[in-house]
Amino acid sequence: MKQTAVEFLVEEISFLKDMNFDFGDGLPKDIINKAKEMEKEQIIDAWDNGYDKGTRDRIEKISNPVGNAEQYYEETYKPK
Repeated sequence: MKQTAVEFLVEEISFLKDMNFDFGDGLPKDIINKAKEMEKEQIIDAWDNGYDKGTRDRIEKISNPVGNAEQYYEETYKPK
């Protein structure tokens, strides 16, 4: 089973805490970036799954497209 971005962060924070990591400077950037990338992938996958399994039939999807998952993510979650 896949791990959510939140589960990944909790696991990483727990590991760092067990290693007596000094959180004074925050989390390491690589952990933050990996969690953000995981979250983006999960949002895009959910959009794709919802679109593929939605109530619109194939003809409606072709004749009236609603964009794609990447466009949805950029418009919804990227800061302006």
